[in-house]
Amino acid sequence: MNRSWIQGLGVAIAVMLAIVVIDSVPRRSSDGQMEQYMLPGLHTELGKVEKIVLVGRETTSTLQLNDGKWTVAERYQLEAKFEKLASLLKTLADSKLKERKTRKPENFDVLGVNAEEATEIKVVTPDGRYSVLAGNSDQKRKGQYVRLFEGEAVANQVWLTDQVVDISSSPADWLEDEIIDVEADRIQEISYTQEQEVLGVVRQDGQLKISDLPADAELRYSSVVDTLGRALSNVRMQDVLPAAEIDFIGAAGVDTITTNIGVDIVLAAAGDDVITIDGTGNKTIDGSSGTDSLTINVSGISSLGDYTFTTSGDYLVLTDASSNVIQYKNIESLTVGSYTYDNPIENINFNTFWNATEKVLYVYDGGRIESITDL
Repeated sequence: MNRSWIQGLGVAIAVMLAIVVIDSVPRRSSDGQMEQYMLPGLHTELGKVEKIVLVGRETTSTLQLNDGKWTVAERYQLEAKFEKLASLLKTLADSKLKERKTRKPENFDVLGVNAEEATEIKVVTPDGRYSVLAGNSDQKRKGQYVRLFEGEAVANQVWLTDQVVDISSSPADWLEDEIIDVEADRIQEISYTQEQEVLGVVRQDGQLKISDLPADAELRYSSVVDTLGRALSNVRMQDVLPAAEIDFIGAAGVDTITTNIGVDIVLAAAGDDVITIDGTGNKTIDGSSGTDSLTINVSGISSLGDYTFTTSGDYLVLTDASSNVIQYKNIESLTVGSYTYDNPIENINFNTFWNATEKVLYVYDGGRIESITDL
């Protein structure tokens, strides 16, 4: 073994040791400060966490450990979504302060870290509490703006972290939402009962079929019954309320149904139903089969322009300025105030509303206009 080879090996080992040493030194953020954990010590306390509180602008979620199970206090201690909760804790524990930002309160609004808009997150263990005020995320910088607490008071210093925390403070978002989760092709039999009438569905030759279909009756198409199986294969809940607080309204045949103030669920059946919403509160409307109309006659609402549009599954969701929510489906005619809306557009991907008197075209959820007949 020659001398130059041994010297070369020594240099290589020295370089490797230098790399190990350099990698073990805490990294510096972009402003020269040593990076540190956003909530120092939380890593070692994860197994002791007994409560998480998220306080938002209008809602609060309290996630508590009860008898070994995580629950949502604001939803009657129903089970919390554990994977979502565990992800929140991991992100809080792993987040590091990447860059020191402003201390000026006049800049807090832009970053979403003023006390009125931001979400306060509190993680409670038997030994203490970890708190942070979380604001806007920065998609370009792949981080989030936060303010830390000094005792009970939140500091003015704003930091950019290296991770984005789930700051949903709505209790419904933290509920374990699974009701039925089974593959559609595994469903072998369905019994649907309404007003003592039973519709039986069984799987035959790999396809769901109606058990007692009259000889002179004919399905619209052969696989129509499969849609019932698919509808039941992945049922999720959106929120919960005590049954005593809800009016379940619905019947078979041609019905005239009127809601009032409060939470209402209208489940119409076969027939041409006339449904009217005449009070505030959250409403869920399903017109079912037939040609059904929905009229919204609520104080302060004069047209569709008073709502924002979103969708949730098959439902169109209308939300007013006071956060009252109307979600509906299987409705063929919609009237809001004095305007009845229809679709005047040819060659369109639907998702539009139009009234010739109001002369405002509402487009939602990717609706596309290609030609207009009477604007």
